[in-house]
Amino acid sequence: MSDRKNLRIKKTFGTKEFLSDNVRIILTVLLFLFSCYLLYPTIKWYFILSAQDREYTMMTNEQLRELKVSDDTLNKIKENKKLKNRIINLGLDLQGGLYIILRPDLSRFDRQLSQAELSELIDKAMLILTNRIDQFGVAETHIRKIGNEGIEIEIPGAKDVERVQRILLEQGQLTFQLVDEATLATIGGISPADFDEFGQYKYPEKIPEDSAIYWLYEKDKYGVQVKKVPTILKKKVELDGTAIGQVLVQNGMRGIEVTFTLNPEGAEKFYKITADNKGRHLAIVLDGKIQSMPVINEPIPNGQVAISGNFTMEEAKDLENILKAGALSVPLVIAERQDVGPTLGRDSITKGIRAGLIGALIVGVIMVVAYLFSGLMAYIFILFNIFMLVAFLAAFNYTLTLPGIAGILLNVGMGVDAFVIIFEKIKEDYLKNLNRIQLINIVNDSFTIASATIVDANLTTLISAVALMFLGGGSIRGFGVTLTVGIIINMFIVLITGRWYYINMFKKWKFKSLTKIGGIIR
Repeated sequence: MSDRKNLRIKKTFGTKEFLSDNVRIILTVLLFLFSCYLLYPTIKWYFILSAQDREYTMMTNEQLRELKVSDDTLNKIKENKKLKNRIINLGLDLQGGLYIILRPDLSRFDRQLSQAELSELIDKAMLILTNRIDQFGVAETHIRKIGNEGIEIEIPGAKDVERVQRILLEQGQLTFQLVDEATLATIGGISPADFDEFGQYKYPEKIPEDSAIYWLYEKDKYGVQVKKVPTILKKKVELDGTAIGQVLVQNGMRGIEVTFTLNPEGAEKFYKITADNKGRHLAIVLDGKIQSMPVINEPIPNGQVAISGNFTMEEAKDLENILKAGALSVPLVIAERQDVGPTLGRDSITKGIRAGLIGALIVGVIMVVAYLFSGLMAYIFILFNIFMLVAFLAAFNYTLTLPGIAGILLNVGMGVDAFVIIFEKIKEDYLKNLNRIQLINIVNDSFTIASATIVDANLTTLISAVALMFLGGGSIRGFGVTLTVGIIINMFIVLITGRWYYINMFKKWKFKSLTKIGGIIR
């Protein structure tokens, strides 16, 4: 009878054993090494780089130009900026950040808008700004409407004012306009020397009413866009950004380019423009700045357009997101901007982190007291879980806030819960089958049955966490992110790594070791 039951349990376990021990070890080691790779930039940023290097990295390009930093320092700053895109940032409540109030620029309107019209303008601007910011990952930016007066934005840890302005303030108005080559030929061209000290063209009478002067901007060595080449464009907009479809960033023959397709109506208009103006220059203008002026060599029937402008990958991605979100219906200006310190104060932060560490330590002590060596190893696996969770958050360039820390600590409790379920199942099977079944089969069978319960419990929580991550905003979204990633890693550690360890541990020990060394039975 005992042999038949033993055989039945072995068969049951065998149907659930999909991975060999070697595969489990390899997966665990690879995941650990990958986590170390992901976490290294965060460690380097906070513990290896000097305070001055971090300060330089957070400066705007204009500030760097004023300081006249050397070329070697600029190259180092560029590398550190790449590094910063792979670290865990601290949220507004942990490290402060930027606080900005944006107001619509109403000077473009020739009449006073009603309160209803103002409210509609701001609502549309908020929607577009939210869509733009959401393209940049999990940074917990808060956007709030201030009546009908403006928009309040909190950006944790963001001190690159230049990039903030580029993302938030650019109207995103893309136009295609023909170069007025006839006028340029008549006046003999136009150069920067034709402008006075105030930037005004000295011979305005030479410019036809249906044309205007535009500038092609280029970046200097500090990355600041400066006026380089003036030219004359027709005021008529041949095509605008409303016709844009899919937007992509790719490496083209002229470097990094932002490419996009036009909708059927836009593609048809674009084909007619290129067919009727063969040999002329067509300027691609974003918010009044010429991005490129390609020559129309032949008609373009497929509606495929590429913008090149000596972009970095970050700038190209920003432009991609702006074009995807759409153009603002009214320009925005910064009405107020200030650096914000941690709202909770350093003492409160220290106390909160200390409380979390003490709570985690108490959990560890309880696990050791309850299950001895098995409890200690379970707690080590839980710490391993937290290590990998933090590493993957760093890969997402995650912004950590106190709710995010709460999500991490919640994963400690969920990991403990999973191991307790397994240990209690082992204890139950052991007491039922005392002296009638080998210990290894008890452990195998307990893991198999308990695993189903653990997966069910984690999947239901995972569904809620994913909902918070995609539907929530700000701190709620951050909590959802930490919980989602933590649950996935927790199931791996318990069901893959933990199962391999405990089965092999009890394989090597005698039957009575469940009490003496394992600690599950007291």
